[in-house]
Amino acid sequence: MRESPIGSFLLRRAAAPTLGVLAAYLIFTVVALGWHRWDPLWFAWIGERYSDLEPGGDTGYDGQFVYYIARYGLDSLSHLDNPAYRLQRIGYPLAVWALSAGQPALMPWVMIAINLAAIVVTTRLLSVWLSSQGLSAWYSLLYAGYVGTFMAFSRDLTEPLAFALVAAGILAWLRRRVGWAVVWLACAALTKEITLLVVFGIVAVEILERHFRTAVVVSLAVVPLALWELALYALTGVVAFRSGPTLEWIPLAGIIPILTPDPGRWMVLAFVSLPALAALVRSGVGVLHERPHGFVWWTVLFNALFAVLMPSIVCDHLMHAGRNTCGLALALVFALPRLGQRWRWLALVIAIVPSVAWLGPILRWNP
Repeated sequence: MRESPIGSFLLRRAAAPTLGVLAAYLIFTVVALGWHRWDPLWFAWIGERYSDLEPGGDTGYDGQFVYYIARYGLDSLSHLDNPAYRLQRIGYPLAVWALSAGQPALMPWVMIAINLAAIVVTTRLLSVWLSSQGLSAWYSLLYAGYVGTFMAFSRDLTEPLAFALVAAGILAWLRRRVGWAVVWLACAALTKEITLLVVFGIVAVEILERHFRTAVVVSLAVVPLALWELALYALTGVVAFRSGPTLEWIPLAGIIPILTPDPGRWMVLAFVSLPALAALVRSGVGVLHERPHGFVWWTVLFNALFAVLMPSIVCDHLMHAGRNTCGLALALVFALPRLGQRWRWLALVIAIVPSVAWLGPILRWNP
């Protein structure tokens, strides 16, 4: 079947941002590898405390746990700081294991490749959708250039793959391909549990629109994660979903008490917490007064609420706060048609400025 002229035009408009994002992330990857002796495990930040089980060793960062799970499978328990919590995010390490054919030497390279592909694919999906809405495809940089997305890529974290799956799920649902939406969203939940906020947003609007059957079907996206949680409980004796940090009850209570002049702290307030608070207010108005666009605002609302209630352990640095608000950045892309041009540009600036500011420090950091 021949592609329609309109479809071809939209695809061409979406190509430039996708290629730009691919080039930018490739350049960063090559520079980072060259700067750090071409060691792909620099991205994972291996720490001796968990790699060599040395109590006094360096702790490393979360990307290392993906590597341990992919390499050792269920034998990785002794290499994990919080086994149930880490293992519930099985999607990314499982993909790494499968695509590397279980070869440990290939796994660090595959981890980088998966996240690079995930960000590029997400950019492409968002660019095509934005073009179909009559907006510039470059607004896809609100997600691809967001500091959380960038920092997650720089540390082999789960977010790029998780939210690529979320983007695919949202677009499938918008096209009323509910079965595929459930598949993508279920895979996303197995990659990072916070993606369930999108499922809750879709279910909320389906219930409000009295599409109860569709709401039940979309809810099935939770089932694979729930079954995996039961398996982890049998294995570890711990409820994985409750083993992570607990949310605050008061907005911004996680960042205000620990606020310092350190850039990693005050930039959380300026570029994550306060924008999330503004998004929370705007989405609340949208939920109440723009019901035909309920999905957009319910999804923004759930993600913004999570962002303003994040605990201090998450708000203590832009790396942690940024990566945990990638869902809000993605949700805001879908809200752009409902915002004026000035607000779109403001959102884009807030997303990208911290990425540019932290480019040098991230490249210089060593585990």
